[in-house]
Amino acid sequence: MERLVRVGLFVGISAALLIFAACGGGDSKDSSSGEAAGTTAATASGSSSGGASSQAGTAVATGRATQAANTSGGGAGCKGTFSGGVTGSFESPGGTSAVNTDYWFTEAELLQAARFLGSGEAQVKADIAAKKFVVYPLILNCGDSKTGVNFLAKADTYNDFPFGPKTYTIPSGGLLGGATNGEVGVIILVNDDPYKSKGGTFEVKKFDKTGIAGSFSIDIEEAFAASGAPKTGKVTGTFDMACTGSTSRGGCSR
Repeated sequence: MERLVRVGLFVGISAALLIFAACGGGDSKDSSSGEAAGTTAATASGSSSGGASSQAGTAVATGRATQAANTSGGGAGCKGTFSGGVTGSFESPGGTSAVNTDYWFTEAELLQAARFLGSGEAQVKADIAAKKFVVYPLILNCGDSKTGVNFLAKADTYNDFPFGPKTYTIPSGGLLGGATNGEVGVIILVNDDPYKSKGGTFEVKKFDKTGIAGSFSIDIEEAFAASGAPKTGKVTGTFDMACTGSTSRGGCSR
């Protein structure tokens, strides 16, 4: 139950920043998709007192809403393929609704985002000075409204999730897994059905002010099997997305 609530909170935070980016001057498509994701996320955050089945449904819905918000914005995008006992594939573009990180915002933009999320300015400035993440180290949404993977890096400071090449662990666990500092949690949907990680890797080959590129490989298991043994398989893929930041792109190298 706790993990499902965390999924709702994760998508709520990501949707809130997408709305912040859209309010900064994005086009109408970005704005409408961000508002839709935000509405769904707000429902998720307010549902923690419901039963486990209700929260499971909310977690799946919020995952769909976040993936559906993807918009084009440079780079080659993201694609993946399922194998083993699970079949399917997905491909999606980049853009502010698909990928973002604190690294791609200026200090002024981070302060504005933090105010939008209700954080105090003094604390945010202290966190920035200490090289702590204000909103999130990295969120990367890969796929469409029915099939794909959402990645969320877990890190407190820049040292936990630095610029540059590095391979990160995707832990085994339920929806979003049990990621600790220096790991990457995931939400996985296959043809509308939620799956959980059985362990994997998130390999970053490039991560700087121009964008992020790399690959991933995750062993997966059906989260809520209707009957019998849950389906198992593997999902592998690649990503290559340009720096997005806010709509001003002030934190990106051009």
